[in-house]
Amino acid sequence: MTLRRQLLIGSTIAAALVAVSGTLAIEALRARDRRIALERTAAAAITEHQKEACDASPNWFLAGPREGRPTKEELAQPDADVYTKRPDMKARPFEYFAFDEEFRGVTTAAPRFPDTLRAALKSGNEFASESWRGPDGTGVMTARWTNWRPSECAILLFRAAPPPHQTWERTGIFSGLFAAVFVVAFFVGLPTTTRATTVAHAMRNSARDEYAAVLPAPGSDEITSINALFNDAAAGIRQRSTEIREQQEAIRRLSTETTNDVVVPLTAVPERLGDVLRSVSLTPVVREQMQAALRDAQTVALHAGNLVTAARLRDRDAVASTDSVDLTALVTKVVSEYEMFAHAFGVKLSATVPDAAVMATGDALLFEAALANLVDNAIRYNRPGGSAIVDLDGDPRGKFRLIVSDDGVGVNDATLKYFNGIRRFRGDERRKHRQDEVGLGLAIVHEVTGRAKIGLSFRRKDNGGLEVTLKFPQG
Repeated sequence: MTLRRQLLIGSTIAAALVAVSGTLAIEALRARDRRIALERTAAAAITEHQKEACDASPNWFLAGPREGRPTKEELAQPDADVYTKRPDMKARPFEYFAFDEEFRGVTTAAPRFPDTLRAALKSGNEFASESWRGPDGTGVMTARWTNWRPSECAILLFRAAPPPHQTWERTGIFSGLFAAVFVVAFFVGLPTTTRATTVAHAMRNSARDEYAAVLPAPGSDEITSINALFNDAAAGIRQRSTEIREQQEAIRRLSTETTNDVVVPLTAVPERLGDVLRSVSLTPVVREQMQAALRDAQTVALHAGNLVTAARLRDRDAVASTDSVDLTALVTKVVSEYEMFAHAFGVKLSATVPDAAVMATGDALLFEAALANLVDNAIRYNRPGGSAIVDLDGDPRGKFRLIVSDDGVGVNDATLKYFNGIRRFRGDERRKHRQDEVGLGLAIVHEVTGRAKIGLSFRRKDNGGLEVTLKFPQG
């Protein structure tokens, strides 16, 4: 959520809280003033004149004009049955009614006496007040003992109607408070929010440009401090980035030189030893020594190649090739190079490839490194007289399945589960390799297949040995 949106929400909440509390407070004060005014009016109405008026005609002892009020002559009639008029029930802005000591109205226009006021007067209070709700809003009423004795008018109930347009007044008070607080809160926080938004935008642009831009830092508040800290950090990042790029470039040059000056010559040593073993008649002892030398030379060449491959994989800035790779030719090449190495271990190495070329998309050098490690493991961890088989099946559209299997002792359940686990390539597996861990070779296989979205799985064969399957697409 952006700061501007947070400011809008915060200003709205603050304005709503202040408007609600302010409206309630104002209404409470106005209700208190109306109650005090009504109580004073009620106290002033308890006079001897009012007692005489109530005693003379209790049914017509009412505040305000009433329709059909009888004349003095009619009130003087000795026979009460002659006069049958009753006060109307229409409410007035201000009115009062008389009640006897049992809280019964002495006029037909009197309302029912409120229970709360009844309880308050019965408890010994001289008067009691409360609000009442009508169709037009909230009014106030008060009841008071008259202490007129003897008199039928023991209690007077005074009632003031709600002020005109009370609901609209409340709405206006709420709207005014809300608008005022919202405008003040929003425009007070807007400059800070705008500065923070501008700084965040500048930071993103600077990060996108490798922290080349220096942010302006006007002012002397916390945002200025953030700008200064960012500029200091950006300067450190630029310096560190320059050092890293120089180191990566040095590693690339070293990898290229190592490949040309070390790996390529080392790769040629096993081939030449293999040519010697095939073309020269040797005594058993010398042949055994030559095969041991071949094994050692192949091991050194593989490790050197893996170190160069690991350096390439760790170089995140290096863009891997995404050319079309002929897997049929690649399998044939790797199996041919490892043929004499397998013979030195007493293992029969063979390959099954389709007649048509099986194509895949990726980096040919990385694919070759991954396949070489799988074939090397299938030979190295096999048994004398065993076999290592590379089986390729697929089509020219990029769909393929490559299986490398051997007849060795295999692995236990824990190691097999570890092999099949997804792991992140570090590049230091050779240095930290333990017996129960994936070495640098299999780590390279995991990383290459993972980047190419190729499925990789390990399983034990029923008759012993390990089977590694590469499948594209996965699933």
